[in-house]
Amino acid sequence: MTDLPSPPVPPAAPPPAPPATPAPPATPDAPRWKPRLIAVVLSLVALGLGHVYLGRTRRGFVWLGLYLLVGATTPFTRMWGVVAALALAFVALPVEVLCLRQHPRPSRAWVAVSVVGLLASAVLARFCLRSLVLEAFTIPAASMVPTLHVGDDIYVDKFRRQPVRGEVVVYRHPVEGATMIKRVVAVGGDRIALRAAKLVVNGVPSQVGVPRPCQYDDKLEENGEWAARATSCLDERLDAASYAVAFEAGAPQPDYPRTSEPATVPPGHLFLVGDHRDDSNDSRYYGPVPVENVVGRANFVWWSRGRQGVRWGRIGTRVR
Repeated sequence: MTDLPSPPVPPAAPPPAPPATPAPPATPDAPRWKPRLIAVVLSLVALGLGHVYLGRTRRGFVWLGLYLLVGATTPFTRMWGVVAALALAFVALPVEVLCLRQHPRPSRAWVAVSVVGLLASAVLARFCLRSLVLEAFTIPAASMVPTLHVGDDIYVDKFRRQPVRGEVVVYRHPVEGATMIKRVVAVGGDRIALRAAKLVVNGVPSQVGVPRPCQYDDKLEENGEWAARATSCLDERLDAASYAVAFEAGAPQPDYPRTSEPATVPPGHLFLVGDHRDDSNDSRYYGPVPVENVVGRANFVWWSRGRQGVRWGRIGTRVR
């Protein structure tokens, strides 16, 4: 009897595959430093551009508005306002951009519209600030020593109001149109005389005290090099303003007016004189200046650099 072959054994079923381990959910907050660093650079180029790059356009406009608000209050906050504006632009804004979560990238059209809007807003706001609120000027000459020195950078308050005696103002030269800075010593209707650099307004002498030696830094027009100058200083008081003037002892002083009687300042005009009486082209030579020529009132020194470098002690000094 023939043995029958045994039936084939079916192959063993493969073991079941282990269940797939789900991948950890993507963390939207995971740091992506490259886009954020790019956003920081863009923010330093123009406020708000970094936010647009990260898809945070609204926050960019908020930051721009905050920066402009701080700048607009600088005439009142003076040096603290400048420090706050610099801290916003170069410290707080970059730190905030580094900490932002990146939103989905907006469309190119939206980015283009946002960038144009931000730049246009910044340019328009800067124009409005310079025209109506605040503008920076640099002192190029020694005509206002010892109140202002060559190399002082000042902010000028452009809020329109009637200048008063004793204030330091920036104005346009009535003949040449150049920008000048001098002190208001008389207003419309005042009777004024300067005799040997001694100021008399409405019959009241302004000088008090005795002359004292003082020094200042000057910049030579020929080669732009710095030089130390020695002169004499004397205190003056004009209404509520107290300040010092400089003059060369023994040097001839131009009188105003040339007649023996005081001159009367016409209505709507100002008589403007430099504090450095020997080195100032002012109303003694071209007469009273119309009030409408005034650009603004000198507010404070926000930066100063002289013969020996940065003059830290002058930074933040209020112009009086």
